Amino acid sequence: MKTLRWAALAALTLTSPAAWAGDFDVPTVSVYGAIGVGSGDVVIRQNSTANFAGVMQVGPHVSAAIQQSGQYNAAMVGQIGQATSATVLQNGGSNNALVRQMGRLNNALVGQIGADNRARVFQIGPNNLAGIGQAGAYNKALLRQRPW
Repeated sequence: MKTLRWAALAALTLTSPAAWAGDFDVPTVSVYGAIGVGSGDVVIRQNSTANFAGVMQVGPHVSAAIQQSGQYNAAMVGQIGQATSATVLQNGGSNNALVRQMGRLNNALVGQIGADNRARVFQIGPNNLAGIGQAGAYNKALLRQRPW
């Protein structure tokens, strides 16, 4: 399953405008998507002005870590399972983060620095832990935790 995930990431990377830019001075846009079933980790690091990262994982003990620097970033993580972990760190303006988890013993952390950021974390299930940290003006945060 990890081979399939990395093949999908490689295909998305090769088809992105940044992969075809070569020596031209073109703004980079990187889009990453990962879907995993079972256990495993996904780590995505993006540094450009127009990014998107999406991760969907199903299974126990999965983790997703997304780090984005720059403007116009968005990160979405969806996890279903037990003892899952999601971390999204964004630095820059106009960022957007969304984490949705279903199961027990899950944890989510979203950190944002800059203006015009918005973070949302939704957890359904018992014994979950979540935190949102923001610095700067015009930030919004929403954290909802519900039992089954």
